[in-house]
Parts: sequence; C-alpha cells; structure tokens
Amino acid sequence: MGAIHTTGSGCIIKGSKILTNAHVVADNIAIQVQLAGDPKKYKAEAKYIDDIADIALLEVNSPEFIRKSQPLELGDIPNTLDEIQVYGFPVGGDEMSITKGVVSRFEFDYYSHSGVPLLLGQIDAAVNPGNSGGPVIKNGKRVGVIMQGNMKAQNTNFFIPTNVIKHFLKDIEDGSFDGIPDDLFLWQTTENPSLREYLNLNDSLTGGLVTKILPESPLNGILKINDIVLSVDHVDIDNDCKVVFRPGERTEANYILYEKYINDSLEYQVYRDGTIKNLKIKLTKKVGDGYIVPLYEYNKQPCYFIIGGLVFQPLTYNLNEVYKFGSNVKKYLDKESSKELKEIVILSQILESDLSEGYSTNGEIIISVNSITISSMESLIQAFENNKSMYHVIETDDGAKFILNRELVENNNQSILQKHGITSDRSENLKTKR
Repeated sequence: MGAIHTTGSGCIIKGSKILTNAHVVADNIAIQVQLAGDPKKYKAEAKYIDDIADIALLEVNSPEFIRKSQPLELGDIPNTLDEIQVYGFPVGGDEMSITKGVVSRFEFDYYSHSGVPLLLGQIDAAVNPGNSGGPVIKNGKRVGVIMQGNMKAQNTNFFIPTNVIKHFLKDIEDGSFDGIPDDLFLWQTTENPSLREYLNLNDSLTGGLVTKILPESPLNGILKINDIVLSVDHVDIDNDCKVVFRPGERTEANYILYEKYINDSLEYQVYRDGTIKNLKIKLTKKVGDGYIVPLYEYNKQPCYFIIGGLVFQPLTYNLNEVYKFGSNVKKYLDKESSKELKEIVILSQILESDLSEGYSTNGEIIISVNSITISSMESLIQAFENNKSMYHVIETDDGAKFILNRELVENNNQSILQKHGITSDRSENLKTKR
C-alpha cells in the first residue's frame, strides 16, 4: 500500500517559519512546502507541535526559501462582525484561494484534533478541505489560523484566534514546548435559588461551587470541596462559571487559566465557611495530566502485546475512536490517575486462532492476569511471563474469564503472529522492558 498524501495551508511568520495546524502534519513521514506562485517544493520539518491547540511550527532549511519568504505580521483578536479574508489552498486547485466573510462570534468549544475546549472564532467565509492551517487576515495582518468546519451548519467555520497563537509562540521562545496549564478541579454553576440558599450565598457573591479536586491538582491541600470560587486572577466569576471576555462578550472561566504558562502563578478568591479567602498556586500540571487515559495522541506508534491471539493495549482516545467501544469502556475515559493504576489495559481485539476460538471482545477491561492485579502493560506482560501454572487466567472488570493453555501458547504464539503478518508479539516501546 502506498503512502497517503494530504495537503494543507499555512502562513510564513517571523524568521521564515511556517505556522499551520497540527492536524495537517500529524503522523507525517515527510513534509514538503510550496510558496504561492512558485512550482518548487522544499523539504520542511515540524519543529514544534501543540496537539491541544492544533498548532504546528515548520522550519525550512533552505536559503532560497528564506530569501523568497514574506512574513505576515500577527494582529489582535478581531471583533465580532469584522470583515476578514481566508487564504489557502483548498483541495482541487494549485492556485491560492481567497474567500471573504465576517467574524460571527467567539466561543469556548472543543477543538476536534484534541477534544479539548479552548477559545475559537467562528466565521462565515467559505472553507474547504485543504484550507486547514491557512491564515485568517484582517487589514493585512493574520488574526487567526483556519482549523475546522461544521458539516451540520452552512457557512459555519472556525479558526484559532490570536491569543492561542501568541501563547504557543511565547511558549517555544526558550526552545522547548511546555503546553497549556491546568488546575485540575471540577465545579458546578450556582444559578439555582435553592442551591444558593443552601450554600448561604447572598446576591453579592457570584461564582462556581467546587465539587471535586483531582489527585494531580496543584490545588490539593489549598482548595476545598464546597468552596465557592468567586474570582480567578481578580476577574469575577459569574454564577454560570463564566467571565467577561470583552465588553459585551462572555466565555468560560478557563479562558483565564489557559492564558497562563506552566510554572506561572494563579490567584483565586473563594468563599469558605462564611469568609472570603485568597489563595495562590503555581501551575505545574498541563492539560491532560491527572487522567489515566491520555488525550488524542499523534506521531506515536501504537502500544500492544499479543499472546494466544489476544491483543492487549492501553486504553487511549485514539483506540476508542477506532473501535467504538461500548459504555463499559467509556466510563474509564475520564478516570483519574492514581499511584496504584498507571494505565487501563484493554483486550482490544482477538486474532483468529485455535487458541482464541469462541472468544470475543468489545473492549474488555483487564483487571487481573494469573491472580495478579494489572496496573499497566508492563505488569500484564510480567504476569504472563512469570506464570508457571498450566493455564493463563485473564479476568475482566465485569467478571468474564479468558483461559489460555500456557504450553499451547508457548508452542503456537509465533505461528499465530506469522499467520496474521505480525513480526513481533509486542510493540517497540515494550521490548526494552523485557
């Protein structure tokens, strides 16, 4: 099977670097770039990638490319109803396409590449596959990067706004990418009158009710359950857990948090037991930390272990996206991390063989192997390889059992792999841990 070729757009910024979407270069083997109006293709390298914010910075090591490059200056976040232009190379043409439209609104919503909600801008300009990564321009300055469309609504497309781009560019100034910080606690709105009465909140106190603090949170031991978060960095929180983004515009309070950087400080004002307290933390965790199942991953080979035709993998959002597991798996997707449990190990599929005859899976969660509790792929492999009994006994979270004859496994595992064109019983990352 030949390589899959994909195309996208981008814009040149200071230093002759190219800014585009992370999803444009995800899982790439090689990248080539081409200037508008120039037939020559240049080799490029993805220098920094932020999969959460769907941004990538490419570098071209060519004096000729650098000489021909014309950087586009970064502007401020546009206002609603501002006229903009979208530049790019949609599929089906080699010439640059320019479409016009207006900014419809800004909202805090999910980025499809990462599944994480961040601020994004909505426009009504025509956008097609291939436009991804192209600049949104206002008055000759780039004010965003085209990211995704909405197939269910006409003239509804989205771009990454200036503030998210600036955050990424400032993050990498020191030569490393740290990511977007997170405070790792859950809260709920305080709009309900009975709830407010129960919490003794008068009309002058607005904010969100803390319901849970994750084990990995930097707020552990500082914030408490049932605290009312009144403000973050001196910005008042409304009863629906939103803040004023700009005059006449509101968005989720996490907007303030996500403007910060790893190791920055963040101040909270909370209402606790009838008094107002001021709290301060250092943001040491990034978005995605604190949960066992990692967010969508790219540029990474799958992790697996195969024995007797049974394929075991750590549960990831990518894996769930492919296999569409049922509710028995989905309940683990937002499970918090702990010292005892490093990974959720899943029986993802079953290869045809005499040893696996009669077995099936819809994503069984593995609890134990040979009476050993499974906390990671490494513990799973050790439980198999250290077993000297006649059978391997695999148990799932719903009580199901998968039994393999150990001697038959040892004699037939290699032939099962060969039958299915698989060269190894485990992924490369697990070979060094034998």
